[in-house]
Amino acid sequence: MMNRELLLQRLEENPFQSLNHIVYQMLEEAILSFELLPKTKLNSAKIAKDLQISRTPIKEAFRTLCKEGLVERREDKNGYYVFTFSRQMTEELFFARRVIEGTACYLCAQHNRSVDVRQLRYYAEEFREILHTKQYTKLDETDIPFHKIIVQAAGNPFLVTMYETLDRMIRYQSARNAHYLRSTGQVEYKMDGLALQHLSILKAIESGIPEMAQSAAHAHIDTCVEFTRLHPMY
Repeated sequence: MMNRELLLQRLEENPFQSLNHIVYQMLEEAILSFELLPKTKLNSAKIAKDLQISRTPIKEAFRTLCKEGLVERREDKNGYYVFTFSRQMTEELFFARRVIEGTACYLCAQHNRSVDVRQLRYYAEEFREILHTKQYTKLDETDIPFHKIIVQAAGNPFLVTMYETLDRMIRYQSARNAHYLRSTGQVEYKMDGLALQHLSILKAIESGIPEMAQSAAHAHIDTCVEFTRLHPMY
């Protein structure tokens, strides 16, 4: 939450960081975690009042976030607004993930001794449990680490670097998924199948079958894409 208590905590934890940077980080996190929803108008006066600071560092944060694409300044309206992640952007993100994660799974299956299989199994089983019990706020605690471990274990530093450039939007997409799933009680689409796909990826990597691992990763991403296409309100 954007409040004075959190600001003071951050200042204490990071005594050498400027107030401007800490305010920027707090706003970035609020956007990526879906605390600030898309199209929300950002009120610098209210944020300044909540944090008990001047509006200067807040306006500077708005400008930085605008350059980075997380905030938009609309010509037809005054002020700054939280950006909107379009369906096209969503599919482009999934396409990039399909390429990187599919390749990473292939490489991990080739060199499966380099992968922490026990940790992967833990995250895969937790992911299934979260979907089964509908504890969607915990999705990012299992889904993101599962895929990140595989990419990092692939042994290709270029894949890791490319994946790191997607990290911010992957975290945003995860929060967006959780928000959507929490907001509707009628979504049952392939949730059980989706939950099992992590285990399928794990099994293929553990078995040392590169083609199967890559295919399982592609199927997982394709399921995510299909889900977004079939839910107009998503």
